[in-house]
Amino acid sequence: MRTVFVVSFLLLLTIPASAGTLSGAVIDNGVSAELVDIIQLPASDGAPPLARIEFLREVPDGSGRLFANDMRGPLHLIQGTSVSTYMDLDLLVGTLLTGNLQMGFVSFAFHPDFASNGLLYTAHTEQPDTTAPNLEPPVSVTTVHHAVITEWQATDPAADLFS
Repeated sequence: MRTVFVVSFLLLLTIPASAGTLSGAVIDNGVSAELVDIIQLPASDGAPPLARIEFLREVPDGSGRLFANDMRGPLHLIQGTSVSTYMDLDLLVGTLLTGNLQMGFVSFAFHPDFASNGLLYTAHTEQPDTTAPNLEPPVSVTTVHHAVITEWQATDPAADLFS
């Protein structure tokens, strides 16, 4: 089950006049870091080499399951060193607009009581003529795309596949 909220989205770009700089010396106090590959998410849409990952979040149910969204549609479930597709937003909505900038499956969040109510929220982009917006732009401008916020309800919040 899903509930949809649509907001018209305007494309506005601002570019700062100057970039910031460090204001002092970088001090080496012996701290070091090591990057270790744990898992690699599959390439999306046959687009090598990698997926377009936006966020990594833990579901608030005490299970330790991690989820990562690919801007091309999949929401991946990560358990230990295994990865599976929990849901594919592109298949579910059928009108996902991917491309440059922040387009596609932009974000997701679990309701704090997800374990009992199964509520999950997603944000994605669509062409402006696919879904009528709930709100109109405050000024008369050309709409580039719609930002759509959807509330989903999982039948079984503990399941490894959305239904």
